[in-house]
Order: sequence, then C-alpha cells, then structure tokens
Amino acid sequence: MCYDEGTLQAYLDGELDEITSKNIEEHVKTCSTCRQKLEELKFINEFTANALKTSNIDLNEAWMTFNEKLSRENNKRKGVVSLFT
Repeated sequence: MCYDEGTLQAYLDGELDEITSKNIEEHVKTCSTCRQKLEELKFINEFTANALKTSNIDLNEAWMTFNEKLSRENNKRKGVVSLFT
C-alpha cells in the first residue's frame, strides 16, 4: 500500500500520530515509489523555506498595499453601482 502525497506531507510536518509515522518510516524503507515522493516533498519544502528566507519583500508593507488597492477597487465598484440604483 502506497501513501498519497498529502499523508507524506503530513508526516514531514509532524502532524501524524506516532504509529502512523512509524508505519511510513518502515514503508519507505522498502517502497521506492513512496521514498522518491518523500524525497521530492522534502526538496520542495527546503526550497520553499530557503526562498522565503532570502526574500527581501516586506510582507507587512505588501499586505497594506494589497488592502489599499482592494479598498480602492471596492469603492470604485460601489460608485458605479450607485449610478444605476
């Protein structure tokens, strides 16, 4: 029985109970398909974590800019709607 990517990701994230985690550890010792999936997920996790660490984006500023633009768009739409009501 192979594990799906969601379960393997949950394993990597430490979200599974001890018994399930042990079962996965034993399974990947003999299943090259699951072992490969697990290695790919580890690589993606590490790549994403490193990319986030090296990002020079100020997330608070980006969020505030996004909210301001969203508010402006909502106000524009309200103005257009009020012309027709």
